[in-house]
Amino acid sequence: MRARDFGSLENRVRWALVATTDGLQPLDVVPVDKVPDSVRLGALLDDIEPDAACWSTMCYLKEKATRDKLEGKGFAMQLVNPLSTSVPTIRKSYNKGGSTDPFVQHPTDPELMRKLTPTEHARIKGVPLNLVHGLSATTAHEVLGQGIAYAPFRALFRELASRFLRFRECGPVCVGGNEAMARLAGAIG
Repeated sequence: MRARDFGSLENRVRWALVATTDGLQPLDVVPVDKVPDSVRLGALLDDIEPDAACWSTMCYLKEKATRDKLEGKGFAMQLVNPLSTSVPTIRKSYNKGGSTDPFVQHPTDPELMRKLTPTEHARIKGVPLNLVHGLSATTAHEVLGQGIAYAPFRALFRELASRFLRFRECGPVCVGGNEAMARLAGAIG
């Protein structure tokens, strides 16, 4: 499942294996919110002042990029800006600031850049902000960078729930009386 097909600017691709028995129809997880070409990263960025302390030259990363290029390693910095229509994969250790991580380019000084904030990272992935609210930047980036692409898996679990749950006026009722399935249905909405 490609996250971009489900509304994420980060096109993280994840596989899901769902086993069924003979006689059941295959699952059909349909992308629900494909990213329109008009969506830009700027709509997801926090309002960071141009003179905020988070902007940096990140000289050590630029020097590493130069060394990597000379050594033929093929690694390069990945800069994004408010007009970007996609964002490279944001990894678990993003808060450490690796040489191939995406960084936001300063609006007026091309020598400056900054890391994405945890809330920006969550918005890019389509993850509800309450899942990382109150976490340190390191922990939030670890959770988000190690996590699944949220929207595709939500669609998958909704498809599964629609097959195994009946909905009544009082809420979901598991066809087989399974309490765990009822909790799952409540969690995915």
